[in-house]
Amino acid sequence: MRNVVVDGVKTDLRRKGQGRSRLFLQGIEGWIRDEEFAEPLASSREVLLLQNPGFGNAELPLDFRQNGNFAQFYHHMQEERDLGEVVVVNTSFGGWIAADGQLELRENRRAGAVEPVRHSRQR
Repeated sequence: MRNVVVDGVKTDLRRKGQGRSRLFLQGIEGWIRDEEFAEPLASSREVLLLQNPGFGNAELPLDFRQNGNFAQFYHHMQEERDLGEVVVVNTSFGGWIAADGQLELRENRRAGAVEPVRHSRQR
């Protein structure tokens, strides 16, 4: 994990695996649960896990008032890191972010696909 600044916001970034990038949009549950989902994905591609603004140690800008602000944050991250087209993977709260940002990301040719994580509880 390393500290990064995205669109002026200090946050944490974790990278796993290699290959074409998947941008994992964090759920409300936080890092521990997201690591569970990201690990198998990293066997075939690079997975980027960025801490959402206002979560964990990440700053929350005063002007963040709606989900669209989070979508813009991720759009800026893709531009600043020159990621090109990525597959956007999401779970929980990350799904809301993906829904709000999907149109903008596709218009700018930044999202090749949007993949919600589906899981079931084992008994």
